[in-house]
Amino acid sequence: MRDWLTGLTRFEGVPFGYLVPDEGLLPAESIRFLGVDQTWVRHLVDGAVSVGRLGPADEARDAAAPLPLEFPTLTGALIRSQVVSGYPGLLVDGYADRAGTARLTPWVTRRLGPEVLLCLFEGELARLDLHQPPEAQHLAVELRSPGSFGRTLRAPGGSERVPDPVGPLPLGPRGTVSPTGLAAAIAGSLGVPAAEVDSGDLALQLTETAERVTFLRP
Repeated sequence: MRDWLTGLTRFEGVPFGYLVPDEGLLPAESIRFLGVDQTWVRHLVDGAVSVGRLGPADEARDAAAPLPLEFPTLTGALIRSQVVSGYPGLLVDGYADRAGTARLTPWVTRRLGPEVLLCLFEGELARLDLHQPPEAQHLAVELRSPGSFGRTLRAPGGSERVPDPVGPLPLGPRGTVSPTGLAAAIAGSLGVPAAEVDSGDLALQLTETAERVTFLRP
């Protein structure tokens, strides 16, 4: 029972309507910064405990020995976005400064719905970073316009000249990218025969690391 009551202080099992009473407060594709009112949490737990109060003696006993509900200052954010459902492994970092040098200790990170994420940290939140896991490297191209793509290239090893970007190139059937056509376009920009562009060259030009999105608290 004590574990269940402690879970309430971390909003485990608390209906979403208790946290966001009006859906208009958290519209689609939005983020809301917040702070936890400890008095509200105490009333929440007290309401759960009150189910077992059958008379004045129980009320007096609870008043004489209230539950220990002291916890640190908690601030954080509520996020409602397709990013929450689209990236199950999404990582969230909180910082006490806008420069991102003083990381805060996470208190709770919980999905309240398919597209709603609650993030709370110990201390005053000034900056919130969302990013994919560091190992989430991938190959990517850039959409130039509907039906076409391109790519900004990197300087190959041993060269300081950044080659011209390639594209726009037409997308293939079902929006696919032709590796052969892309390799030929990269070779043309590098000024080398197409046969010299191998898998290592494609990896150099197409590899992207995990993206990071930063929100600064007003």
